[in-house]
Amino acid sequence: KNINCQIKITHPLRLKNNNGQWLSQNDITLGHIVKGAILRLNKISQFYGNKTKLDLQYALSEVAFCREAKRNLKWFQDKRYSSTQTKNISLAGITGSFSYLNLSPSINALLQTISVFHLGKHASSGCGKIIIK
Repeated sequence: KNINCQIKITHPLRLKNNNGQWLSQNDITLGHIVKGAILRLNKISQFYGNKTKLDLQYALSEVAFCREAKRNLKWFQDKRYSSTQTKNISLAGITGSFSYLNLSPSINALLQTISVFHLGKHASSGCGKIIIK
C-alpha cells in the first residue's frame, strides 16, 4: 500500500547535487533526500555494521513514482563557534517541510530510519534532522 507523508526538516539540511554544488530550497527533491539517506546508512553499515549496502538505483526507481504535493522550504543561516578550531562554523541549510504522495513502504521505512541518524553536512553536530509524518 502506498503512503502519503510529510517530510519536516527541523534542523538545517545541506546536501550536494551530482555536480558537487549545494542544493537550495528550490532545487532539493525527494530523490536527493533518498540518495543522501542511502549513502549515509551505507557508510554507517560499512564502519559500524555488517557492511550490507542498500541499493541506490532501486530506491531512486521507487522515488520516480512519488509526487510532490506541497512545498514550504526556506534557507536558514546559523553558525557556531568551534573552540578547537578557533573559528565560526556555518550551520546553514534548508528547513521547512514538503509533502509527497504515493511513497512505497520501502521508501517510507528508509525515511523513518534516516530520521534517527540525521542527514547531510554537519549531521554529527545535530543538523539535518528530519521528521516523517
